[in-house]
Amino acid sequence: MLLPGSMERKILKRFVFTSLLCAFGLACSSANASNYAACQTSLKKLLLPALQTKYDQKNILTEITQDEGRFYRVRLFVPAATANNEVMIATVEIDADKMAVRDVSKDDRHPVKLKVDNAQFQSFADQCMGPADKVPPIDVASTGLPMTSEVFFNCIGNFSSSGCALRYHAQRPSAVPDSIRKQLGPLFDTVLMLPSAHNYQIYLAAKTQTDDTADYLYVFDGDRLLAAEELGWTENNETVTYDISDGYLISQYHRDGDINSKISKVMHMKLRADGKFDDCPKENPACK
Repeated sequence: MLLPGSMERKILKRFVFTSLLCAFGLACSSANASNYAACQTSLKKLLLPALQTKYDQKNILTEITQDEGRFYRVRLFVPAATANNEVMIATVEIDADKMAVRDVSKDDRHPVKLKVDNAQFQSFADQCMGPADKVPPIDVASTGLPMTSEVFFNCIGNFSSSGCALRYHAQRPSAVPDSIRKQLGPLFDTVLMLPSAHNYQIYLAAKTQTDDTADYLYVFDGDRLLAAEELGWTENNETVTYDISDGYLISQYHRDGDINSKISKVMHMKLRADGKFDDCPKENPACK
């Protein structure tokens, strides 16, 4: 948990980069109709062997910059401290109707055809791509409260499962204003817009595709960042889950071990009218 007196220290420890554009690949594209986490994994497995990059696959992010259902234009890159310093791997076109994958990094007019596994390509197209007229519109619906991180975690990667698509609304990159997206962390692959409180815009950004997960709550006044609180995480042998009430009372459950371990500590905090968070004493968990 990020306590008011230690928020800066915790952010420096766990959250070094704060200015990179949030890029989360297939998380909010037309793959919403399928398992987006599996689609992102399949996309990397399809493209990276053909590109033969020297960079570790776990450090490479994907961002769909053009989505026409059966045609994708995909940017692959390694994030850095600023957008100007990120490492571009390639820009690739995926044409499912022509069963063609082309590298257009150097010249759009003279693309380089990439050799990919045809069976893997067909499987990716069937599971993760669809007709252009079925591509959902930009989704700006907010995710309602109250919410429980354990339920949210079980939905991650399969928002189309029963109840998940209606309960959680992952935002496309284009649905998050640039001024806000630039202030989110570089490795978050899922962003939810939560209900407004005190006229502030509130986002939950989650890092789910790595062994060390992390969920942050961001509070914005326009494009000005008021607070960034780490709500839950898994790191080494520590697991923290959380609940968020409809009044933004947050309860955190600390475990020395995995999710099945006994809760060792419970902490509470409440969003104030100034956009900051108060720690709540045990005898007054509602912070009234």
